[in-house]
This record gives sequence, C-alpha cells and structure tokens, in this order.
Amino acid sequence: MTVTVDINVLLDVFQKREPYYEASAQVVSMVSSGKLNGVFPVHGLTTLYYLVRKHASKPEAEVVMDRVLEHFQIGNLDSAGWRDCMSRILRMEWWPQWPRLHLQVS
Repeated sequence: MTVTVDINVLLDVFQKREPYYEASAQVVSMVSSGKLNGVFPVHGLTTLYYLVRKHASKPEAEVVMDRVLEHFQIGNLDSAGWRDCMSRILRMEWWPQWPRLHLQVS
C-alpha cells in the first residue's frame, strides 16, 4: 500500500512531539521496513530541513534529510495531477465510506 506522509508526521517523530509521537513513529517504521510505500511531497523537503535545522545541528538535519530520501519516494504532481487530485477530493472518490461533504468552490 502506498501512503502520502504529511510533514507533521515526520516532525512528530524527529522532534518526539507528543501526543502523536507513537502513532507517527509506527507509520515511519512501516515505511522504513518496507511494509508501506511512503511518499513525501517535494514541497515539504525544504520546510522539513528548515524546521529540523531550527531545533538541531546542521549535521543532524542532514541525517534527517538523508533518511527521508532513503526511505520515501518524493512525490511531485504536475498541474494535471493537482487538478485530478482536487477533482477526486471534491467528488469524495478517495474515501467512499465517508459521508459526502458539501463543498463549494468559488
């Protein structure tokens, strides 16, 4: 199974943020062990480095980035991909068991 991992999940793990550390660590562990195929969005790389570097040394931040690049695919969508993603979200195709939300796009 492929999962897209939000930057906050990685920050929970690398900064041991409670109360989400344990759940986030399980997701990262499953990606690292190959049980899940993890995708991290390309736009999050610079933000992740900046936030980790703000709280750690430069070498530690570089290790974090190496781990992310080693274990996660880096996802990037072109404009057609973003349109398709938003279309699916608005039609709620991505999670059919949830009740439909009434969204208006202006």
